[in-house]
Amino acid sequence: DRDSHSDFFRNFDLDWVEIVTKMGMEKQIPFVQSLRTRIEVANINKAMLRKLQRIIPEHISPGMVHIMNEIREAAHDVVIISGGFRDYLARPMREYLGVPAKNLIANTFHFDEVGNVSGFDETCTLLQEQGKAKAINALRTKRKYTHAYGIGDGGTDFDMYAGGAVDDFVGVGIHVVRQSVQE
Repeated sequence: DRDSHSDFFRNFDLDWVEIVTKMGMEKQIPFVQSLRTRIEVANINKAMLRKLQRIIPEHISPGMVHIMNEIREAAHDVVIISGGFRDYLARPMREYLGVPAKNLIANTFHFDEVGNVSGFDETCTLLQEQGKAKAINALRTKRKYTHAYGIGDGGTDFDMYAGGAVDDFVGVGIHVVRQSVQE
């Protein structure tokens, strides 16, 4: 909700960031291009990321902690594979949901000498075509998972299922319904 966090968002054109995010999530442009564009527009620094870390739990879907607990009680691992960045989105989300650090796969920012985001690790598997599917397949091989479930709201999430990396997929439209996932 941009109004309740206007001090954070005042530094950049949030409408443009939302458009580019949507284009990347719906695979209208390459995801890596979406990330590059957002970073160029946002002028993000470590101080901004610390503020954002504090508000992330407010934006996690209602009931998600309960769902994660149910999955763990059924003796399944919960792994977060996020196109977001571990420094601001993925780590606070992981901690809030009680997911171990070893079960987080996410992108990583690069910072300049004064703490401004200068880019990101473009070698990350998640930035490749079918990146989440590749990450899951590697986990399945390494950890000997015989069955994997995917949950998500973006085109890159659905790729996990379409690419055969997960056996079942649940499209979540709590915050946003993406046509590419709904279909």
